[in-house]
Amino acid sequence: MKKIFFILAFLLLATSVWIFPYFKELRHEGLTFEIAYYYLMGRPDHKFDPKDAVPQLDYSKQTSWASLP
Repeated sequence: MKKIFFILAFLLLATSVWIFPYFKELRHEGLTFEIAYYYLMGRPDHKFDPKDAVPQLDYSKQTSWASLP
């Protein structure tokens, strides 16, 4: 058990040391813990329901285009 704990602790430390030089650059680019959390762990609070989806546009009609090609 101690061996597994030390291996995990070493991997966490090694990962932290590897990522540490990039923290300042990422903060300068606007990355915060909240943004990273929602990017990695964020999910919608409900399941997808096809009945609630917006109907597909019919591109054969001119009214479906913001500008015609």
